[in-house]
Amino acid sequence: MSGYATLQDPFVYVTPGFDADRWNRDTRSRTIRAAQGYTAGETTAVLIVAGQSLAANTSGDQDNVPYAPTNGSKIDMMLLDDGGIYVANDPLLGCENSSQGNVQNQFFRMADKLITAGWRQRIILIPIAIGATSSANWESTLWQRVVIANERAKAKGLNVDLVTWQQGESDSLLGVTASAYTANVSSMINKVAASGVAAPWMVAKGSYASGSVYPAIQNGQIALWDLPNVFQGPDTDTLTGATNRIGDLTHLNATGANGASGLWRDKIQAALP
Repeated sequence: MSGYATLQDPFVYVTPGFDADRWNRDTRSRTIRAAQGYTAGETTAVLIVAGQSLAANTSGDQDNVPYAPTNGSKIDMMLLDDGGIYVANDPLLGCENSSQGNVQNQFFRMADKLITAGWRQRIILIPIAIGATSSANWESTLWQRVVIANERAKAKGLNVDLVTWQQGESDSLLGVTASAYTANVSSMINKVAASGVAAPWMVAKGSYASGSVYPAIQNGQIALWDLPNVFQGPDTDTLTGATNRIGDLTHLNATGANGASGLWRDKIQAALP
């Protein structure tokens, strides 16, 4: 499992309208984890990380400096394209990289914080986010990435514990209504469940784009919390302005990524003790 992971196997499909080079699948400088499944006596959580750019490699300051975790030996990532489990480091495999130089991932920080908090001893992330995607994109075709991620985990004897959903900025800028947002995401969740994915979802309240919050998207996300098998996620819209965002006032800087990852840690610990 070295080089560019291929798409030629039974699990992976070519995402309609999204070239495979949109997400990070270059494994040449990555380290395969010896444990390609559970390790006896070690508590492990498997999390699918879905959504758009705030769930991808777009966080941190624009100096291209990776995040240095405290628990790096216990944080892994599974690549959607080849099903391999690799030692996690920024930028994470399987999701899109920023073109602006900030290639950290807030969910890498989150995993580190969860282990430090004693929630689990090892965390395997399956990143599948693609930047600038809308709820309609995920409802129509991209939902299959969640199903494939689940199949990849099953092939390793792993059970997915949670699907995290950090998405909304594209819908904010597109003027999507609250009801349309709720309909798109709930339809996606239903399609995923009908395809055999039993894991619960956690949906963040996140609409902040270009320096503004968008109540319609927030309300659409809040409505999703009433669905079966959906947990209330963090309110990342509290992380605003130049203190927490890079110059575009959309993506998280290092301070914002640290704050968002802490909010995710707290919600996951409370929902899944």
